[in-house]
Amino acid sequence: MNKLPLYKILIRANVASRRKCNQAIKEAKVKVNNKVITEPTFLVDIEKDTVNIDGKPITKRDFLKEDFVYYILNKPAGYISTVKDTHHRKTVLDLIKDKRRIYPVGRLDKDTEGLLILTNDGQLTYRLTHPSFKIDKIYRLIIKPKIVKEDIERLNNGVIIDNYKKVSAKTKLIKNYKDQNRSELELIIHQGIKRQIKKMLSVLGYEVISLKRIGIGDIKLTNLKRGECRRLTKDELNYLKKKVGMS
Repeated sequence: MNKLPLYKILIRANVASRRKCNQAIKEAKVKVNNKVITEPTFLVDIEKDTVNIDGKPITKRDFLKEDFVYYILNKPAGYISTVKDTHHRKTVLDLIKDKRRIYPVGRLDKDTEGLLILTNDGQLTYRLTHPSFKIDKIYRLIIKPKIVKEDIERLNNGVIIDNYKKVSAKTKLIKNYKDQNRSELELIIHQGIKRQIKKMLSVLGYEVISLKRIGIGDIKLTNLKRGECRRLTKDELNYLKKKVGMS
């Protein structure tokens, strides 16, 4: 077996996502041949080298196993999209009855609802969250006041958030609530910038009243109720892997 970067060894062993694996390495939590390694790209030969994280060994069996699970969750508002929360708030894992080490693919804000994928497949997680693969993330939102046509064009063409980032969203008007001075929109984005949609609307002077992710590419919530989850179907999983260049 060829040598592989240390972070890939951890990902293949289902330790965590790439970001968290890199973080663990940089925080000196990983040893190779009983020596602390802080460089994620350090090359490891799984046939000869010994690897452990927080004192727990990564065996060849761990490295080769592919007992992956894939869930789709209709996240309710009020839940944190993380594995653990230091403030003891409810997390999305409280809604998944699976004791394996799984984690959300990307994040939804606490008050944002909708489609969230959870898995223990670190490689798929990395690719789905990387902007270079340009996976559509589809949202429905209600804003106030009622939006004007010029601002829909500005969202499509791009606005500046955080004083320096220009981001755009494919925007479609779904409905105007004339008596409430509100609008319902559908936005499609590729990036994963924190609170991106709310920041984009805020720049234009709008307040987001509700926000829900209804799709990731062709994966949709369909009839999944708030707080419910299910396994991804084989076709859905194959679709996602094909979109990110995985066999």
